[in-house]
Amino acid sequence: MYRRNINIEVEMIYEVGYRSRAVFEDFNHHLELTLLFEVGTGKVLEAEVKLHRSPFPECQLGIKSLDKLIGYPAVSFKSSKDIFQLLAGPTGCTHLAELVIESIKARLQAADYQRPDWIDPEITEQRYRKWENHWANSCIHYTAPYWEPTSD
Repeated sequence: MYRRNINIEVEMIYEVGYRSRAVFEDFNHHLELTLLFEVGTGKVLEAEVKLHRSPFPECQLGIKSLDKLIGYPAVSFKSSKDIFQLLAGPTGCTHLAELVIESIKARLQAADYQRPDWIDPEITEQRYRKWENHWANSCIHYTAPYWEPTSD
């Protein structure tokens, strides 16, 4: 049997953006990743990873590549291919790349739940329009904070 767990928490950082804290664990690995994303642009401002358990030399190569994320505009669910190129291949840590991608997804979803007064209303409106256009007719669309179920 193979089991892996990914746990991600995202918090809003006042007048900065969003910080994600993610943990990846399987039989061989235990990684903790923290990313700070700028509000509006989604650029990665800070990136830190801790390897508690990483049995292969490629894991270390992925960590050395993490600095390449600083300034990266992580604003799309479609960033996966680029992130794998940056962190995993041709040699590197696939699990770290997966954790970064999941953190970006979580940040995008968390940001759409909030409209704090310190964020330019136009930014939140643009975010909402993108959410509507990208996720219409899918279940994730209904997790948007502006959706209210209709009563039957």
